[in-house]
Amino acid sequence: MRFRIFCITGLFILFTMICEYSEYTSYRPDPLTVDRCPAVIRKAVGIYSNSSNNNNFEYHGFENVLLMVSANFGYLDFLLNWGSLATMQGLKYGIVAMDDQLYEHFGALRAVRSDTLMTSSAAAFRKKEFNDISCNKLTVVLDIMEKCDVDVVFSDVDNVFLQDPFRHDLGRLIKMQAYDYIYQANDLLRGELLPRTSHDCLRIGEHPNEANTGFYYLSRKATAVKDIFRRTIDSCANNVENKDDQVLFWREMNKEHEKDKLLGTNSSSWHHCSNKIGYDTLPDFDNEGSKLEEKISSSIRLCCMDPFYYPVGILPEPEHQKAIITYHANYAVGKDSKIAKMKSAGGWNPEGSEAIDLYMKKVESVYMKKNSTCNNNNARVAIYSNMMDDALSCLHKTSPLLMLEYPADADAHMNEIRLALAPWAQHTAHVMSKARNYGGPWIENHWISHFESLYDDGNSTCASDIFGPFIPIFIPFVDHWVNLPRRYHYPERLIDVLQSVLRPNVLYITVSQNDEGLPGKNEFDMATFPNVMVLSAGGYGHVPLPLFKQPESLNNQKQLSQRSIFLSYVGSLANAPRDMRSSLHKQLTNTDSVTPGRNDSNTSNSTKSFYKYFYGNEWR
Repeated sequence: MRFRIFCITGLFILFTMICEYSEYTSYRPDPLTVDRCPAVIRKAVGIYSNSSNNNNFEYHGFENVLLMVSANFGYLDFLLNWGSLATMQGLKYGIVAMDDQLYEHFGALRAVRSDTLMTSSAAAFRKKEFNDISCNKLTVVLDIMEKCDVDVVFSDVDNVFLQDPFRHDLGRLIKMQAYDYIYQANDLLRGELLPRTSHDCLRIGEHPNEANTGFYYLSRKATAVKDIFRRTIDSCANNVENKDDQVLFWREMNKEHEKDKLLGTNSSSWHHCSNKIGYDTLPDFDNEGSKLEEKISSSIRLCCMDPFYYPVGILPEPEHQKAIITYHANYAVGKDSKIAKMKSAGGWNPEGSEAIDLYMKKVESVYMKKNSTCNNNNARVAIYSNMMDDALSCLHKTSPLLMLEYPADADAHMNEIRLALAPWAQHTAHVMSKARNYGGPWIENHWISHFESLYDDGNSTCASDIFGPFIPIFIPFVDHWVNLPRRYHYPERLIDVLQSVLRPNVLYITVSQNDEGLPGKNEFDMATFPNVMVLSAGGYGHVPLPLFKQPESLNNQKQLSQRSIFLSYVGSLANAPRDMRSSLHKQLTNTDSVTPGRNDSNTSNSTKSFYKYFYGNEWR
């Protein structure tokens, strides 16, 4: 179907259809690992999607870093909750399923299966099943690291991301490339507001006897620490004491440290950051400077995440909680106890996470059906690249140098956008905004429900069959803009994630009802993305759409030439800058009539009323 949208002409066709119901994130592993690394893991490497689109340096520098999480089916609700929070921070991640049931839930597009399968039940703390699962996590991390040639940030599912750790201390420490192991201290905060970097691991600059193994960074170059991982795995296999991975790992770490002290090599091979050196600034251990990267493979260089920002156990005082980046709900026995802690931290949303998961599963199912038919079709690329003239004539008015082409992977890219924006999609937990005693659906909601369903339900329907040269963006922007907690602002991270997945040479289309347009409070930069065509019911965009408060029946339909009113306005005369509406109303009221033009020659009257103003129900 040839679907063409002009700057003005043809906009009501769309409206009627709705109302009638060098890339920084490019992953470059060792070529020998490419065939061994699972595709779903390769896709997750880089932390952020297309961070080269974002000029903020905070998003860059994670080219070979993988955020990884693992669980069994007994903790599916925890994993969905963890994943929704991570996705809302704009993060990519790899899932390792510890049992067949969890793997079947996510499928091959979203997870890999552990080589060693575990129980599917929610194992109790320090029971044999729990210890087996915890030890298997070490095996999984080393396996993925070796197969994919990546650094790994591993997180347990009860370690929730309240903010983005990669734009905070953890990210800065990783980008230093000075440490082979960055761990989470296991200090049990008891509600006291301790100063930043005042905890022992940073104040003294030494690791504790035992720290947490549920949230850490491991460098693929860290030969010595990877050897400790292997020895821990061996200890797990002969675990007569029935200990978990945390006890066994730090036991091996302490053995290595004691051996280093006995050999008298402590000054050259064992280092830990402190609040004086290596936490806030790049360390220069022993003044080795340029040799730092070479030495890291044979040394052990550790750093801890500041417990002020990355606490475990008991939550700090409320004024401190606003500063928390991640919260690990440990020191709790049983799922209910952990859930209570995550709720208190503001990191538990099972209804929302389940809705996001269902939406993502739907998108992935659609992608599987359409992938072979719709992607990499050179004929479609040629046809729809040539159909952009009308859209470009509009966009060139503000961006005359804009050059666009239809992507060969159009459907894959469309679904990539949908997956990245899943937390803010119009899923089953989405809440429509309310105004003037009406709670939706609004025109954005109609646009999404009509066209997204049209695409999803057509097994052989490609994006170009419906949207022509455009790639649609299905987000109910105004609902998120109006609803709490950030009333009249977009939710945190929505715009960052949107901008991270858009390409500069692809033509997009979306609908906005916001009277401040898609930019909002200067939150989305249209100058950076002039290739997004906005159909606007709020007066700010490329193509105007009528703004209806609610669906209305079509009454007294007449051809334009038969209408007795040339121009009408329905609405308030207030709510416009510098009295624009009332001023325009006064000027138009003084114009009594207009002589018929060429297109009005069939009208029965010699003149027609030029302007009519309606307010409230008068226009019906």
